[in-house]
Amino acid sequence: MAYAQSFDLKYTLAYRRLDVWTSKYILLACLFRIRPAALESRRLAAMKSSPAIACPCTSGCDYLSCCGRWHVGQPAPDAESLMRSRYSAFVLRLDDYLIATWHNSSRPAALDHTDSPTWLGLSVKQHHLIDTTHAEVEFIARFRVGGGRASRLHERSRFVREDAQWFYVDGEIDPAD
Repeated sequence: MAYAQSFDLKYTLAYRRLDVWTSKYILLACLFRIRPAALESRRLAAMKSSPAIACPCTSGCDYLSCCGRWHVGQPAPDAESLMRSRYSAFVLRLDDYLIATWHNSSRPAALDHTDSPTWLGLSVKQHHLIDTTHAEVEFIARFRVGGGRASRLHERSRFVREDAQWFYVDGEIDPAD
């Protein structure tokens, strides 16, 4: 999957936690299009030797045991996990992952990062499984644009499960927030 390859490079550059050899290895692997599965075991071994990084989804877990595994290609087991991983992907600007997990009925052609916010935190309010293939997740994401005041995005997102994989469909934003 292409998003896993671009993730490796972005993760390395964004966090700068891996040693120089690992950074060069990941860069070369991305440039020469080595399959993510072949790269995965080596990348995880290198990352396990580096200090733990807190997951951006604010779950309290380290990134590798939380959203990181979904970002490298494992399907999220439920809608809440997918929603948390998508929040983390917005924080890390993993556009390929966001597009890949967006349902084709509502997927944009590309993401626009003009006036992109700085994401400050996530709070999941409710996860409701409607049936075996549909779910809703209500959350509040805090963010700041530029040097402005912090704001909140309160959304009830809808998800669908197809071919054993969850996808984000759309969401209703609470106008009161």
